[in-house]
Amino acid sequence: MKWLAISLGILIIIIGVTGYFIFSKGEYINPYFTSPTPTLVQEQVIPTQTPVATTSANLYFVALEDNGKSGEKIGCNDSLVAVSKDISGEDSIQAALNELLSYKQQYYGQSGLYNSLYQSDLKIESIIIEDKVASVHLTGTVQLGGVCDNPRFEQQIMKTILQFPSIENVDIYINNKPLQEVLSLQ
Repeated sequence: MKWLAISLGILIIIIGVTGYFIFSKGEYINPYFTSPTPTLVQEQVIPTQTPVATTSANLYFVALEDNGKSGEKIGCNDSLVAVSKDISGEDSIQAALNELLSYKQQYYGQSGLYNSLYQSDLKIESIIIEDKVASVHLTGTVQLGGVCDNPRFEQQIMKTILQFPSIENVDIYINNKPLQEVLSLQ
């Protein structure tokens, strides 16, 4: 009987030890099945967008027939008037010019300032700055409302570019033709 008690004790110990290894840490481990090596799950890193710097620049519009009272006198007794606008982008010159070219209303808000570029569909092809001269190449179509729009059109673009201290002179080309040639056909 002693022998039976000892055998039964050893059997209980073996079952207990085996049970510990099989059910360790609350997880069932099947001794007959080996799982594949666990794969590492990579975290997906979502890049944060760096905020684009904003700055203030002037866009130029026209006070019709006000004879230089509101700004620099141009063309048909008009005035060129600066309107401050927040722009964003690494290249301030390009950002300001893009803002001006994309404004498609005939008048700037409720100000009554005229926009001679509103009918034109122009995009910047390139801006090359060399020795403080900006060569601005635009592509698209020019549509003006009469002979008085010629100096308005030219000055709106020129002054928007010339406001930047790194620029002293501007050469403008539209579809690879000098601006003066394009305006003479309008």
